[in-house]
Amino acid sequence: MTQHESPTRPRRWVFARWLSAIRRLGIGIVVGLGALTMPFIGAARIPIAASISVPTTSAEALPGEPVLSPDGVYVPPTLDPTRPAPILLALHGYAGSGSGIAARLRSCADQYGWMLLAPTMAYGDYFDPQQLRSDAQQNLPRVHQMIDELRAGVRGVDLQPGLLVYGFSRGAQMAERFSIVYPDEVAGVATLSAGSYTLPQAQDSTHRPMDFPFGIADLSDIGLQGFNRDRFSQIPFWVGVGSNDTNPADTSRAWDAYEGTTRVQRARTLVGDLHDLGVSAQLHIFGGAGHEETGAMRTAACAFLDSVSASSTG
Repeated sequence: MTQHESPTRPRRWVFARWLSAIRRLGIGIVVGLGALTMPFIGAARIPIAASISVPTTSAEALPGEPVLSPDGVYVPPTLDPTRPAPILLALHGYAGSGSGIAARLRSCADQYGWMLLAPTMAYGDYFDPQQLRSDAQQNLPRVHQMIDELRAGVRGVDLQPGLLVYGFSRGAQMAERFSIVYPDEVAGVATLSAGSYTLPQAQDSTHRPMDFPFGIADLSDIGLQGFNRDRFSQIPFWVGVGSNDTNPADTSRAWDAYEGTTRVQRARTLVGDLHDLGVSAQLHIFGGAGHEETGAMRTAACAFLDSVSASSTG
């Protein structure tokens, strides 16, 4: 199955703001491991082996207010409660949803025994650096809070301390930026077809400051955690892109001077900068693919993340 990125914004529900208030009342999802393999909404249930209680909602995401739907959480029947379980944080593209990317990654979660968390976000215009800046300021701390809520809600099974982070297109940008802001919590990152990246640099070649989202010069000034170079340099990266994803009209011109004009050029630039920082980074260009998330891409990305998980516990 192939997932294409569309520039069309997600449709807003008439009662979206009312439904958003419902989320704050604490509607939750409870999954039992060993006894239950599908999510339920409602009162907590106590399974025989283990349980996970995570706040979820049917409300639509609003700008700056990501949500976690019941279908955005998945616990595979292959999860081994006798070993620390990896958590896969999956971040969807511009017109996608948490439930959509979670559905596409369930086979990976089943194969490798991952717990899957996929929030839904209402992204701003990815051509506008200021909106990307605001998206990160507002959404990244909330997604981080969802991870904390998941960890706090797990009973009867240990969790691996480092997250596996996966993102496609707009979500790939968020995945890379999540690792920049929260490097202590990330074990490995797989990005697919991002339109731009935040480079791990404070200055450009002329020694001018590279402010976020271009670089990391002013992270702390906008309320995000300052860049931890030592910890970030320990995160392995897998960067994928289609060989035909080369239309400059699909990317913002604001990044041209830093990263090139196409997604392929920008993927190469990121990997080069990561290497300069001493980061282990792999670049995979998929022949014949355009701006899409193919099965082959997911398979390769998931295999990489599994290798990261195995090495972190071995």
